[in-house]
Amino acid sequence: MLKYSNFPSFAKASKMAELAVQLEDELVSTIDALVKEGRFSSRSEAIEAAVKGMIRNELAERVRRLLDQAVDEIVSVRKYGR
Repeated sequence: MLKYSNFPSFAKASKMAELAVQLEDELVSTIDALVKEGRFSSRSEAIEAAVKGMIRNELAERVRRLLDQAVDEIVSVRKYGR
């Protein structure tokens, strides 16, 4: 099982790594439009925000699954007295 501690803390500054990515032209145009509108200061900032959002969503989904399993276990114990 992957633990939360395996994910970096976004609250503190950390070293930066440079990555090369290839994106569809439409995605790049959308990112550029968001930068132009002032939503992000750069393409890098926009992509970083997207990656952070993906990680938050993944962690939230894992928590939901764990909670569902816990609820199922509680219901099973109460129903069948395991």
